[in-house]
Amino acid sequence: MLTAQDFVVAIIPETFINTKFPKDKIYSINVLEENPFDDTENPVSIVCFDGISKSLYDVKVYKNSHFASTLGDLQAKQPIPKNNHKIKFNLLSGNIALRAVDTTDPKRKIAFMKKEELDYDLSGIKNSSRLITIIDVKLDTDLDSYIEKCNKILNKYREDTDDILLSPFKGNMKNGIRRRRLDYKTARAIMELALDNDKAITAHQRKFSAIANS
Repeated sequence: MLTAQDFVVAIIPETFINTKFPKDKIYSINVLEENPFDDTENPVSIVCFDGISKSLYDVKVYKNSHFASTLGDLQAKQPIPKNNHKIKFNLLSGNIALRAVDTTDPKRKIAFMKKEELDYDLSGIKNSSRLITIIDVKLDTDLDSYIEKCNKILNKYREDTDDILLSPFKGNMKNGIRRRRLDYKTARAIMELALDNDKAITAHQRKFSAIANS
């Protein structure tokens, strides 16, 4: 496409944003939450190519025609797992449930929760499950407190990136906002951040206690 013409405007599936396709010759990406088509619910974006190689910090990203950020700034906010904790997904004996996709109800979005709070038949969870899962993780802290930390980190990430880096899921919520899916790589990174935060607090408390008792 770009070999024949430098300037190209294309309607592309929104999942394009998270692919490894080179994006240095893109001028702008506009994520459309209102579906412009009648025959599909697949999320789309309008991508403008200018044929000029540039930093991703110069690639403008819009959402519903409103400027959100640059692609470089968004990608810099993507949490990356360090694999420094033992976390297993799709393990029915685990201690944390994850609804990894927004439902059509705005009150039932992506969230970490207790197993008993998950409105889902756990027998339906398989090794290949990607939307609903049970996670096993060793905790040195209170379960409720840890789940709350995970959800705070998740929601801050969604807010900071305007949801643009979360994979789109076909259809919108009842409030018109695009449904999103949380991939397990990012979920792991969020859980690691919450664990590292807890360990830092615990270490600080131990140090303070040792000083107080000396």
